[in-house]
Amino acid sequence: MGRGAWARGLLAAAVAAGAGRPAPAQAVPLAFLPPRLGGDVSYTLTETRTGGEATSARSLVGTVRARTRGVYRAPWFATLDAEVALSLIRASSDESENTGEAVTGRLGLDVFPQSRFPFRLVAERRDTRTEQDATATQDTVITRLEVQQQYATPDQRTRLSGLAWTQVTEEAVEGDEDVERVVELTWQRSLETQSLGATLSLDRTRRRNTGERDEDTLLQAHHLWRPAESRWSVTTQGNAGREETVTEEGGVAVLRFREVRQLTVAAIRQAVREQPLTLTLSGRVHDTELGTDGETLTTGGFALLGGARYQPEGPWTVTGFVSAVRNEDDGSTRDENSQSVDVDYSPAALELGPWRYSWNAGTGLGRRDPGFGDAVFEERLSLGHALRRAFATSRDSRLELSLTQRGSVLGRQGGGTDVRGQELDSTEWTLLHHAGLGWVQERAPLRRSVNLSLSDSRTITGGDEEEFFQQGNLQLAFGRGLAAGRGLSGSLTLQATRQRDEETGRVTTDTSSSGSVTYTDGRFLGVGGMRFSSTLSLASEELVPALPKEGEDNTLSWENRLDYRIGRLDTQARLTYSERSDAEGTWVFFFTVRRSFGAL
Repeated sequence: MGRGAWARGLLAAAVAAGAGRPAPAQAVPLAFLPPRLGGDVSYTLTETRTGGEATSARSLVGTVRARTRGVYRAPWFATLDAEVALSLIRASSDESENTGEAVTGRLGLDVFPQSRFPFRLVAERRDTRTEQDATATQDTVITRLEVQQQYATPDQRTRLSGLAWTQVTEEAVEGDEDVERVVELTWQRSLETQSLGATLSLDRTRRRNTGERDEDTLLQAHHLWRPAESRWSVTTQGNAGREETVTEEGGVAVLRFREVRQLTVAAIRQAVREQPLTLTLSGRVHDTELGTDGETLTTGGFALLGGARYQPEGPWTVTGFVSAVRNEDDGSTRDENSQSVDVDYSPAALELGPWRYSWNAGTGLGRRDPGFGDAVFEERLSLGHALRRAFATSRDSRLELSLTQRGSVLGRQGGGTDVRGQELDSTEWTLLHHAGLGWVQERAPLRRSVNLSLSDSRTITGGDEEEFFQQGNLQLAFGRGLAAGRGLSGSLTLQATRQRDEETGRVTTDTSSSGSVTYTDGRFLGVGGMRFSSTLSLASEELVPALPKEGEDNTLSWENRLDYRIGRLDTQARLTYSERSDAEGTWVFFFTVRRSFGAL
């Protein structure tokens, strides 16, 4: 046996072992499936008219495609997918007319796709002139090249995704070129046992556009420790990253960067029925640097948090919370801390005939030290109740009524004012009322619904300063199925709000209304494969859209769409009209027809 044959046999055996497949007894040459040929011809027309000005654009595109799939030795060894297309384009508008051609395609190569070290190469070229997109505003050629290599150890605990290089080039048919290059390296190591889990990953990304370069590096670590037969679990998570951006400003390269480092440790004790106490302890340390060439701003600090929740079987719930936070901002330091405890009582709802009544109450104490001025002591008390009833008005309709009332009082004791200028020695009363009424009827093929909600919220501070927010909302909706796949649906929403501004004391009233009606026909004019839809939408800042005030923002839109497909022929037509109260209406007509052929 010659050296060449011996080396080829050894390589085939090694490749088969790495891919988890037995070595082939006989080498299979590179083979391609018979290529499939196909293509399409499409015509697109767009007409736009605003006021007395009209513009139009037309394009005729003919495309021939060829697609094939190749296999080298075996599908587990290497596969190749290729597609190439040649398009002839004739485009014209009111200002210009041009004829050209476009070569597009895609090539995908996978080596050892089922192994622990798959390799992938993708090359793609697109041209927006060959794509049916009514919203495209510029003709662009997009080229993408991607190379990716992955690796995993036999136990699957260590993974490497590296050499992932991607380049995307966007080049206007008549204009500049924009290039973006991305190089990304990801390494991940995981360890899992019955009580231990850990993950370590590294990501590095590099992007380069015309006149700009970005580089991102991120290191992440996650560790979970859960002892056997214990309700405690400890989680540790850390990350460190750096982001760099280099831009050209006035012919000079300017560097901007951001570095973030953070470490968080959290311990949680889960509650069980015998011991209904949940404990949470966590700590976080963070540090951030922002800067440019020669200038750096550093911020950081730490936070210690603790919480407890005791919820036995019954209506009582007790929660407590403590925190200590230090913030460091470019040399200055500020310490904050707070403590609070709350008790809630929520008994089971009472069934009073057809009515369902529920109530709850709560109280709490707290202390806050914002790091400047005096500490603030808080006392909280709340009480709320709700009444609900649902009853049938007929065999196919029902009515639901809900009434809710909630009040709370918050007392503060401290010196001076807070950051909003509010007196720390004050008592704040809040009262909320809400009423909701809903009606639904489902009588095939008709469905109707009406929902009305009214709410009033008032806050009194210092005895005479009152803030309030009132809202009324009415929603109507219907849907009706018609014969032969047709349907009609619509909705209407009316809303009004009234509130007192916290800073100026002014009372403002806002109103709005919106509605839409949609008609659909899945077999338009009795023709199979033809679908039509029409939607009329209106939005206004007035409750009565027919009586708009001067200066109000009102919008009107009407969209009609017709789709027809028979065999290989696809046709779409859209006619839309949109209008705003401060601008002239715009008509847009879009039509496209596409005929495909071949075996694709």
